[in-house]
Amino acid sequence: MFDRVTEKIMIHIDTLKSGIKASLMILDSAIKEESDNVDFWADNRERLISLTAQRQKDVEDILKNLPQEEATKENLEIVRAWFDDTQNWIQSVSSIDEEIMKVLSAQKEEITQEIASAYKTRQVFSGYNLKSVHK
Repeated sequence: MFDRVTEKIMIHIDTLKSGIKASLMILDSAIKEESDNVDFWADNRERLISLTAQRQKDVEDILKNLPQEEATKENLEIVRAWFDDTQNWIQSVSSIDEEIMKVLSAQKEEITQEIASAYKTRQVFSGYNLKSVHK
């Protein structure tokens, strides 16, 4: 039965790796100011996180029903390593998310300044009626 746990853990870890890749793609797209790609990868990452949660629940359910005789030191080390990998993934994604937010916040500020500048320029010229100028 523990072979099934090991198999599910490996599938879960593969999903974690895909989640990291999606997070890095969001960051890369944000840096390149490719908003469509940011949206695409964010949607994919959201699905991967949901899938990761389901796969983690599957592993946990199997572990709850694991016969006592299969709770060997070696098997417990595998589970502990899996738990550590999951915690490391959470920290990595959180760190990448902070970088994404910094990039997006800087872009938002830049766009806000551009809009404000365009609005001010429009206001300055709105009082001029160039049609009334005589030749």
